[in-house]
Amino acid sequence: MSLLDFSFMKKFSICFFILFTVCTFASDESHTSSVENFMSVMRLDKIFSTISENYRVVILNKYKNIINVDNEQELNLAIEYSEKNKNILESYYQSPKVKMTIMSMYNEAFTDEELNQIIAFYKKPVGQKVLNEMPLINEKAMRFYLSDASEIEAESFNVNSEFVERLKLLRKQQ
Repeated sequence: MSLLDFSFMKKFSICFFILFTVCTFASDESHTSSVENFMSVMRLDKIFSTISENYRVVILNKYKNIINVDNEQELNLAIEYSEKNKNILESYYQSPKVKMTIMSMYNEAFTDEELNQIIAFYKKPVGQKVLNEMPLINEKAMRFYLSDASEIEAESFNVNSEFVERLKLLRKQQ
């Protein structure tokens, strides 16, 4: 796994948990109505779709490093497979495992009263602005991160190559 993969996954994980600090799933029936309201207010499906689409773009950019982008067939193949990766991620987000895990985390973190306060905030104009602006800010941030990714990946490759060489020397000395 290259530094870019690790870096992306780290950023992806951070974004995932930042975005989902505003989402929850209820484990008992008494919370169902509040949670459905909350999920609607939070536009959870849109958040999942945005993350999945950003992942597709990252994958497509990685494919562009190994294909001839002037070859339409290769480009179409890369697009096709970036979509397949997006679909894998979307399926993962829709899985019972993810829902149950997130539900557990948020049930431990928030009381009913806190959940209702969060819902109230996001129904206010400032909360709606946060919901509208955060995806745009996250998209700009992702573009910024990716703009430096090739430089970071090259630097990391050099460090890792040096490590391998030093490891070989160390083993020869033993």
